[in-house]
Amino acid sequence: MKHFLTASKLLLSALFRSRAFAEEHREDSGRSFFLQASFSFALALFVLTLCTIASNLLLQLTSGYYAEVVKTSPTLRNHPSSLYFPTAKLYFALVWFLYVVVNGSIRYVALRLFGEERIDFAKSLVQTALATVPLMLSGVFVHILYDIFPPKFDRNVSLAKGQLALAGLSFFASFVWEARIFILISKSWFGQNTGRAFLIWFFPVFVFLVLVFVSIRLVVLGSFRL
Repeated sequence: MKHFLTASKLLLSALFRSRAFAEEHREDSGRSFFLQASFSFALALFVLTLCTIASNLLLQLTSGYYAEVVKTSPTLRNHPSSLYFPTAKLYFALVWFLYVVVNGSIRYVALRLFGEERIDFAKSLVQTALATVPLMLSGVFVHILYDIFPPKFDRNVSLAKGQLALAGLSFFASFVWEARIFILISKSWFGQNTGRAFLIWFFPVFVFLVLVFVSIRLVVLGSFRL
């Protein structure tokens, strides 16, 4: 129980007292801090994944929506048992775990490219993991929103558009929250100014856009050759 309380306290501090959290743990390093922070992230990921599964199961028990889905889906009609435990929701945990590992690694490379001296891969990974929690909260909110109110463009276009707008607003707010946590920690742990910290935070997005651009160019060039 003590470990859960400590992990929860660390996580809440990172989310809502980011500046104080960064200053408090500025000199912390090594295996102990990495494991403690990783456990905090894992706890958040576990709880939020359970929330997505629980909302889906609750909807099945209280709504006839999924019964209608079974009638219209040959796959689910032939394998109805897959409907009662939403295994697809388990991908929520896998996606966010990979997101943290990939983004944390890219940002660490960016720190090296920027020539920062006080850098540590473990702390860079911890920084990305804790800053990612707002995005995970937004993802859970959208999951539950669409579980409770499945979009039906053919029946209620206004409601479906409202859901899309609400989901978009939620993700935008979570990105701002993530950036704030990341920048405050960067300024304290790595001695960066706001501009450099923002560039490090944005670097994975830049890499993604470059990959998309290169992929499109390759597809276009390939189509011309055909």
